[in-house]
Amino acid sequence: MIDSFVKIVAIITISLIVLMCLNTYIGTKLGNKLDAIDDTVTEMAIQGHDKQPSSFLELPRDVEVGVFTAAGLGAGIIIGYLWRKLFSEHLRIQGSK
Repeated sequence: MIDSFVKIVAIITISLIVLMCLNTYIGTKLGNKLDAIDDTVTEMAIQGHDKQPSSFLELPRDVEVGVFTAAGLGAGIIIGYLWRKLFSEHLRIQGSK
């Protein structure tokens, strides 16, 4: 069926998701704002400079999420493909001993 490694990884993943959901729930019940810090970081970065902040590419919120998801998928496919090429020589040398 499922080997022990997959079971352990699944248990750890589910535990982390439950922990994140629990932390979010506790944070909202305590009344803490869950606002993004993008504006705060931008203000701190430009403080004392003459330049106004500008975006390299302005996208609507939903499109931005989709673009980042597609970019992450593409990067994952490329890294996954190259991973086998990078380590296949090492695995052949190690397996021949």
